[in-house]
Amino acid sequence: MLTLIIKILRIIRNRTDHFLFAGEHKWFFIQWWMLNGFFYSIVKKLKLREGEHQIGRLRNQKAIFRSIKENPIPGDVIEFGSYQGFGLYWLALFRNRFKIKNMKIIGVDSFQGLPESSTMWTKGQFNDTSIELCETKLCKMFGTKTLRAEEIYLIKGLFDDSAVKSHLGSISQNFLIIHVDCDLGSSCLSALEMVKKLNLNRYSYLLFDDWYLQEEEIPRSFDRFESETKGTYSLTYLSRTRFTKYFTLSVR
Repeated sequence: MLTLIIKILRIIRNRTDHFLFAGEHKWFFIQWWMLNGFFYSIVKKLKLREGEHQIGRLRNQKAIFRSIKENPIPGDVIEFGSYQGFGLYWLALFRNRFKIKNMKIIGVDSFQGLPESSTMWTKGQFNDTSIELCETKLCKMFGTKTLRAEEIYLIKGLFDDSAVKSHLGSISQNFLIIHVDCDLGSSCLSALEMVKKLNLNRYSYLLFDDWYLQEEEIPRSFDRFESETKGTYSLTYLSRTRFTKYFTLSVR
């Protein structure tokens, strides 16, 4: 009987966790006041997998933006893998809350789901999006008619497309934060190949959202990138959560 009760409680916990922190409701449930050590410790003790992921990564992002505010460094933000825009929303919100001026937020995505299958992923997964849906959600959250009013830009295309690079160049000439929010190792490699072509600040942030989900995906792609750019960049570990890992990147 006790075993059954524990099983039922775990099911309730997991479904509640997903409902509040992973589904559509996360847009409205997750609030600024939650990004503190006390609330984070609660979701960890309750073993809320998605709650720990979202609160943990947003706390670390908040710390980065606070650091940028206290030690001003010019540059824009690029996110590889924007899906429906939740990550972009918080990146822009941090910028706004810390009143960091002249910082553009740019999201790049095919908006067609994963391009191939690999390890735990299936081709076409996360295809319940579009550039129009992403824009609509972000405009609704910020209460604006256009993303340009919030200095948010969306680019549709594969990460390593020459057209994407050209579009990026027309928007920004200096990147400070690179947020890699893709699940596939191949997509991560494509994003990192594009990073090599970007005009980076001498001191930047390289953030990986899905680092610990599958060793063969993001970590392996990062190792290759680090090896190939050893004489160009210096990468220093900054922070981590259950799923994410963040670095600072310095141009040698």
